[in-house]
Amino acid sequence: MLQVLSLVIITTKGADMKRISVQIVATYTALFEDFILWGQTEPCEAERDISRIVTLCETRGERSIFIDFPSCAKSLDNALSRGSLNQQDFHILGSRNGLPAFMNSFWMKVFSSEGILLHEPDIGAVKALRQVLLLFKKIQIPCTEERIRDEVSSFFTLDASLRPVSESWHSLDFSSERCLDDEVAVSDHGTADLFGQQFAPTSILRLAQRVADCIVRRFHDFDPDALIGNHGPGAVADLERGVDKYVFPTWNQQLERVFPRDLHAAANLRVYDYDGWLEAGNPGTLRTLPAKLIPVNKTQEKPRLIASEPTANQFVMGGIRKWIRRQIDAGTLSDSVNIRDQSLSRDLALRASKDNSIATVDLSNASDRLTCWTVERVFRKAPRLLEALAATRSYYIYDPRYTGTYATLRKYAPQGNATVFPIQSITYALFAIAAVIRSTPGMYGGSNDALLHSAIKRAVAMVRVYGDDIILPTRALPDLSSLLEFCQLKVNGAKSHYSGKFAESCGMDAFDGTDVTPVYIASIDDTAKPGNVQSLVDVSNACYMAGLFNLGNQVAERIPNKFRKDMLVTHYPGSALSLHTYSSGFNATRIRHNRDLHRDEYLVLSLSTKVVLTKRDSWESLLQYFVEDPAPDTKWSSSAGRRVKAKLALKWEPLPAVTSR
Repeated sequence: MLQVLSLVIITTKGADMKRISVQIVATYTALFEDFILWGQTEPCEAERDISRIVTLCETRGERSIFIDFPSCAKSLDNALSRGSLNQQDFHILGSRNGLPAFMNSFWMKVFSSEGILLHEPDIGAVKALRQVLLLFKKIQIPCTEERIRDEVSSFFTLDASLRPVSESWHSLDFSSERCLDDEVAVSDHGTADLFGQQFAPTSILRLAQRVADCIVRRFHDFDPDALIGNHGPGAVADLERGVDKYVFPTWNQQLERVFPRDLHAAANLRVYDYDGWLEAGNPGTLRTLPAKLIPVNKTQEKPRLIASEPTANQFVMGGIRKWIRRQIDAGTLSDSVNIRDQSLSRDLALRASKDNSIATVDLSNASDRLTCWTVERVFRKAPRLLEALAATRSYYIYDPRYTGTYATLRKYAPQGNATVFPIQSITYALFAIAAVIRSTPGMYGGSNDALLHSAIKRAVAMVRVYGDDIILPTRALPDLSSLLEFCQLKVNGAKSHYSGKFAESCGMDAFDGTDVTPVYIASIDDTAKPGNVQSLVDVSNACYMAGLFNLGNQVAERIPNKFRKDMLVTHYPGSALSLHTYSSGFNATRIRHNRDLHRDEYLVLSLSTKVVLTKRDSWESLLQYFVEDPAPDTKWSSSAGRRVKAKLALKWEPLPAVTSR
C-alpha cells in the first residue's frame, strides 16, 4: 500500500521540481517501509506521515525537506541534550498530543506529552526521527543566488567587525611580543559563557598565554630556507584550472622576503632566470594579488565559502602545513591534536553521550573568526613561523561575482588557506588545555614552570581537538567559553553539548552511548557517470549496514541497469564494485581459473581510474621531482597537469579466499 504513495505526482511545479519531489516521496516511502519492519510504526501511520511529506512538497516546496527538516533535527538534538523540547521549534511538523504530529508515534517513544525526555527513551525511535529529518541535509543542489549573496555579504560584515591587524603582519617583524591580556581593557570584555555567566577573563587569559608560550616554543626552530613547498589540488587565483602550477606566474614581494623565489621555485640556480621570469610573466609578477572568494556546495541553507589563493602562496602554505603537522605529531600536542584522524574524536563523542563529565563543543564560523590578533599572541614564541604565516597569508580578498567587494582581511585567513586547519586546531587545543588546568582543583596554582609543564601533560590527555570540534571535561566549559568569546570566537550552542544524552563530534552523532548517525543522500542524479554510480553503491551499502534494507534497494534500483546487471552482490570484501548483502555467497556468473596467476577469478564490474598527464620538457620537471620526492622504486613521471578519468568496465578480479575452489 505504501508503494502507491511513491507514485504521487506533484502537479504544481515545473518538470525538474516535479522529478525531485517524486524522488523525495519514493525515497521516504522505502524508508518508512523499513520502519514498519523495525516494528517502530504501523502502515496506516506511515501512510499518514508520507502524505504530510507530499503536502509539504506541494505547499512549501523542496526547501521543507532540504532546509526545514534539518533545522528540526537540530532542535531535536538540543532537546535530547537538555532533556526537554520546545514545541514551537517544530511548528512545521504540526502538533498532536503536545508533540509534533508528523511521526507522532515516534516522538511519543522519546518524550512525554509535556515534552520531557522519557527516563528510558526508545533509541530506535531517536534514530528513526533523525534519519527522516536529516536524510537530504547534504543534498548536492546549489543554493539560490540570494542565499549565496547573503552569505558572501555576511562574510565581509563579520570580517569588518574583528580586531584590526597589527603592523607586524605587514612589516614581518614579530620581535615585540604581545600578550592576550594587553592592548585591551579586559574589564570591558567580560563575556557570557554557555551558562550565561559573566567573566572578567584576566586570569584565564594570562594562563592561556603561559600555556601557549610553553607549547609553542617547540615551533621556534622553523627554518624557511629548509622548507619544501607542496601544491594542493584546489583552484588558484592567478591561473586557470589545468594550467601548470610550477610556472608560478606571480611571486609577490612579501613572499620574496621570507621565501626567495630562486630558493623555493627553481630546481637550482643554473636554471633560474629572474630577469627572464619577469619578462615572461604578467605585468604584475611582483604585485600582491588578492585571494578570490568562491562559494561551494555545502547544504541547501547556505554555501561554504573558500578562498582560492595565488599559486605561489598556496605552494608555500602546503609546505608549512606539512611542517606544522610533523611538529604536532612529535610534540606534547600529539595527545590532543591529530589533523589527519577524526576517529578519536568520534569515539569520545560516543563516551560523552553516556558520561556528562565530557562536553563536545563546536564553534560558529571558526576560521572566519580566528583573527591575526589572536594568532600573533598564541604563536609569539615562534616568531619565524609567524613571519612565514604573514608572508604567505593573503592581505586582500575579492568577490568577483556576487557583490564585487574588495576588502582587506582582518581574520587570519579564510578556508582555502592550507595553514588554517592546523593553526586553528593548535589554537583551540591550547585554549582548551588552559581551561582544563584552571578548572581542575590542585592541577596548577603557581608560577613555577616545572609545575606548569606537569599540569600541561595531565591536561593534554583530557582534551581532543580536530579543527573546530573540541572535546574536554565539562567543568572546563565556563573558562573555555570565556576565553573563546574574548578572542571574538563564538561557541555554536546548537551543536555544543554538555549535558543530557546527546553528543556530536567529527561526524559522529551519539545518543546514550549509541551511534545514531543517519545515512545521507547527497545526490538525486541518476545519470550513468562513474562517480554517480559509485555514490549510489556507497549509499545503498550504507543503508544495508544501518538495517535500512528497503531504502538500500530503492537506492540500488537507481543504478542504471546496464551496470547493475553486472554488479556483484556479496558480503565478502573485495576490490570490485559490489552491493552489500548479509546473505552468504555471491552472484558472479562467470568464473575462471587463471593458470598464470594460479588463482580463481570472476568477471565483475569495477571502477578504474586513469591519470592522464600533460607532459612538459622544461626545468619545472626537475623542480617537481625534488618537491614530490618519489621513492626510488616508484614509477614516476613529471607533468604540467594531471586529469583523472574514471571508467566502469568488466574486469577479472580474484575470488575471496573463503569462496575459492
